[in-house]
Amino acid sequence: MYPTTLTQLARANPFSAPLFTLQKAGEPETHSPVQKRRLAAAATAESADSCEFGSGKYYALCGFGGILSCGITHTAVVPLDLVKCRLQVDPAKYKSIFNGFSITIREDGVRGLAKGWAPTFIGYSMQGLCKFGFYEVFKIMYGDLLGEKCYFWLQFACFERTVELLYKYVVPKPRSECSKSEQLVVTFVAGYIGEPDL
Repeated sequence: MYPTTLTQLARANPFSAPLFTLQKAGEPETHSPVQKRRLAAAATAESADSCEFGSGKYYALCGFGGILSCGITHTAVVPLDLVKCRLQVDPAKYKSIFNGFSITIREDGVRGLAKGWAPTFIGYSMQGLCKFGFYEVFKIMYGDLLGEKCYFWLQFACFERTVELLYKYVVPKPRSECSKSEQLVVTFVAGYIGEPDL
């Protein structure tokens, strides 16, 4: 039996720290130096479409997501990048973006807008594969090394230090002179950029 439904929902929140696990009331706490997490990614554990958090399939799916998100999006903007580069190289010939598109289509056809798509797709796909895949590997590895308590204090320290730095270098007035809504924005930004996602 869980202490309360609210506690259960809060601990099951997907945006909370991934190191925390649900524990039934009355169960003895386990104190091992490194606790493994048992979570399901993208589906419930009972679903056939699920994969275990930290498994080979999980890392493969993260890497595939990186390929899709980086490779496809960067390849989609190749025509714009091509015309931008031509504008920079020959501003006398290409007067504007729209003029650049017109000249490129007139001289090379519509297929001419896709010049350079293959290296862009391959390069950014590999970047996405490594960025998304290795991020997950190291997030889990370092999270397991730190442990739950250290992870919590690391989050707290990073958040607090980020708040201090924002007030020192970004916000043009002291915290005491900021309105509640301005303080809320600073807190939100600090939570977004200053909390390590291990």
